[in-house]
Amino acid sequence: MFSITVVLLKLMFILIQMIFIVGVAPSLSRPLIKSTQTQNQPMFNHDIKVAVLLPFHKEHPLSVMRTARSVANQTYLPELITVYVLIEGEDNITQRSIPVLVNFLRFRGMNVKVIYTRSTYIGKPRAMNQALPYIEEDVIIVFDADDIVPEDYISSVVAEIKKGAAAVTTKVYRIGEKLHSKFIALDTFIWYDIYLPVYMKFVGYAPMSGEGLAVRKDVLNKIGGFPESLTEDAYLTIELARIGEKISYIDSTFIVERAPLSFKALINQRMRWFKGYYECLYALWKYRRNLGHLKALKLAITYMGPAISMATTLSYTIFFFYVFGGIFDIISITNLIQGAINGVLYYLAAFMFFGGNMFFTGIILYYFSDTRFESYTPYIYVAFVYWYIIGIVALLSLFSPRKWYKTERINNEGL
Repeated sequence: MFSITVVLLKLMFILIQMIFIVGVAPSLSRPLIKSTQTQNQPMFNHDIKVAVLLPFHKEHPLSVMRTARSVANQTYLPELITVYVLIEGEDNITQRSIPVLVNFLRFRGMNVKVIYTRSTYIGKPRAMNQALPYIEEDVIIVFDADDIVPEDYISSVVAEIKKGAAAVTTKVYRIGEKLHSKFIALDTFIWYDIYLPVYMKFVGYAPMSGEGLAVRKDVLNKIGGFPESLTEDAYLTIELARIGEKISYIDSTFIVERAPLSFKALINQRMRWFKGYYECLYALWKYRRNLGHLKALKLAITYMGPAISMATTLSYTIFFFYVFGGIFDIISITNLIQGAINGVLYYLAAFMFFGGNMFFTGIILYYFSDTRFESYTPYIYVAFVYWYIIGIVALLSLFSPRKWYKTERINNEGL
């Protein structure tokens, strides 16, 4: 019997499984591509002036000095580095650490300038844009509070810039001790070690990360500064693709960042990220003619994280309802779902549900056993619960207000 509900459910299942396949395909391709690792660059790349931007907002002294030590320990010639500390005028928490930071970096031979932004909290990209008129250096590199950066990072970035890159990015592993941090770490391992190399190989672009993001000043001037998006780093990738500039991904090293302090902080971070990715997808639609439809489509695939999360949650929800209806003999539920996913769709859905989780479990065990990440591998067996929640967050972020949520990484109480 014809049922509009069944037809709609069938269409939804087709869409869900298509999104699932898009999400899994890069992982399937990963073993087939040759390593794109960039070897550590020689240390003679010391002839380009570099501006290091430190946009701070209510940062704990430990977080401030963690980043300061990473900057101070760089092997790049310190006299070629100018550090710009960006701070809001009313941010009394961060201001307590600034004199120590300035003296510490100047003692290491670096020039340091403190720039006060004009309002209490305007968001990271707008703060960085306020600093641009004061920057005369050729390359701008952004570090966040709590970043631990390899000592040769600036040298490696400059080497990539000299090869013709307009922007450079690297892996950013978010590490913590709490349970939710283990799942965040798994997310970053999957993204940076499995997906991103595939996207860079076959698309040439992938959403960049703000931690350690490097970009030429002349390119920023060409596009009008940092995009004032909720995810300015990911949006910058689109702007560079639009004007035909090249980005480079250094995967021979990585930056370590402290994971969000609490599960609530994680949710707020994901809400901002997902909302920002929706802005990026809209930008790809807006620029589709400038980019070319095929290039825009390929780029859109790299921004499918929120859609894949929602597809995962929808698939799990329908499966759970089907099991629930079967256990409690609720015929209306089981008949409705059976009518929607019979035949080929049923087998495809079942394969993606069971096979998808088994596949990711196998991928994690294969890539990270006998490595520094091995201790995280047991968490993959229950990661589907975390991914289910993240899918709900991706859905809610469609309707959330456009708000900049600061990611809390350390407790500032009592400061």
